Amino acid sequence: MGIVRKESIRSTIFSYVGIVIGFISQTFIFTNLLSTQIVGLIRVLQSFAGLQAEVGQLSVQTITGKFFPYFRDKNKGHHGFLMLAVILVSIGFVIVFILTFILRGAIFNWYNHQSPLFAQKFYYAFPIAMALIYITAFESYLRMLYRIIYSTILKEIYIRLFALGAVLLYSFKVIGLEGFLLVFTGTYALAAVMMLFYIKIIGELYLKPDFNIFTKEFLKEIKHYSAYTYVTILVHRGILEVDKMFVAAMNGLGAAGIYSVTSLMASVIAMPINAIGNISMSFISEAFKANDFVKVNEIFNKASLNQFIASSLLFLLIWHNADNFFSFMPDEYKDGKIIILLIGASKIIDSICANSNTIILMSNFYSFMMFSGSLILLVLILANLFFINLMGISGAAVAILVSVLLHDIVKVGFVWYKLQIHPFNRNLLKAAIIFVVCFLIFEWIPELINPVPDIILRSSAICVIFISSILVFNVSEDITKLKNDLLNKYFRKKR
Repeated sequence: MGIVRKESIRSTIFSYVGIVIGFISQTFIFTNLLSTQIVGLIRVLQSFAGLQAEVGQLSVQTITGKFFPYFRDKNKGHHGFLMLAVILVSIGFVIVFILTFILRGAIFNWYNHQSPLFAQKFYYAFPIAMALIYITAFESYLRMLYRIIYSTILKEIYIRLFALGAVLLYSFKVIGLEGFLLVFTGTYALAAVMMLFYIKIIGELYLKPDFNIFTKEFLKEIKHYSAYTYVTILVHRGILEVDKMFVAAMNGLGAAGIYSVTSLMASVIAMPINAIGNISMSFISEAFKANDFVKVNEIFNKASLNQFIASSLLFLLIWHNADNFFSFMPDEYKDGKIIILLIGASKIIDSICANSNTIILMSNFYSFMMFSGSLILLVLILANLFFINLMGISGAAVAILVSVLLHDIVKVGFVWYKLQIHPFNRNLLKAAIIFVVCFLIFEWIPELINPVPDIILRSSAICVIFISSILVFNVSEDITKLKNDLLNKYFRKKR
């Protein structure tokens, strides 16, 4: 667990830097420099591109996570696994192009009434999707090589900084809307090239595929696995993106802009899930290969606990500063405060249960994810249609919370039933109690008149009380060890 702890902590630090950049730029800068319609256009383009990219990735992420251990051999260039992955996603790229061309009329008609600007510009999502397809292939390869830091910097920091630059150029009329969209989409393409260049620098760029490694049985297993996980990953992406797309189609880009900003404020709570989960996936894969279910359970418990602790802290910081944040934004965004609470709650729930996805996908029961995920996506679509009509943009957040809660109950229940493992233990209960107590305490503390001092004082108090409680009650072995390591380094320097 030492490598998991170190890599996840370093990756989380860079992710948090990206959080700060993205949070400040999209919450305070974009909202004040751009109309809600343009903010909505940007976010819906990203959502649409995310779905296109998921179609084109052809399960490369999960295939890499499960089967790369069988290819791993530095002396043989990992049997050309990277080139095989590139060939796979290139086929996916062609599929996406054909599907987009065929469906372009239906897409235009679906959005033209409420969001005509997106109907006219949706084709900009395609180059973003193309770049994301290759970024995912390269990132998955680097993750299995335990080189996750650089890809984290590119995805969480570089893309956000360049997007901010594009917005500034557009808002100061240096470039028009078309120029802005070109710069914005080009940012993703450059990130893919930079990631490939990094693979070459670290000496892991092997472009000669070794087809001899594929026995008939091995190839059959890969095909069978990828067929199930492909649908599963598509469903997962749909669950993440369908809310923004439905809001834009049913309420317009302006409403989608308000929803996307407030949901983003809540979505940063999920960053520890991604950061810790990415590196844990590699070790869960290795544990399954060795049939070491004790190790799988250990990783499941520790990763879920640390994800919950980090996500809970972020939830407290975001929710209890929400009114302060809205004071720096146009008034129309205040209507989305309830969205922060609802989506934030869904992220807290998911922080505990998210690793069940990886465990099911790495087990012999991976087909279950396809059926359960498809059912939940159907529930989410119907819930969006019902609740958005009933409640407006907050209805989309209600649909997310209901769907996530139902899906997590099903997944964790299945893992417990089949493998007799689950993420719940005494330390998780202690962390939950600390979270609830801190939430209630800060609900009753009044705000200062000036939002800046209030943000500083409130955030400092939350961090001190929450983190101190976690350490005093020895909730997380990894966090306690990190504290001890930092103290030992500090005192060694003092000597």
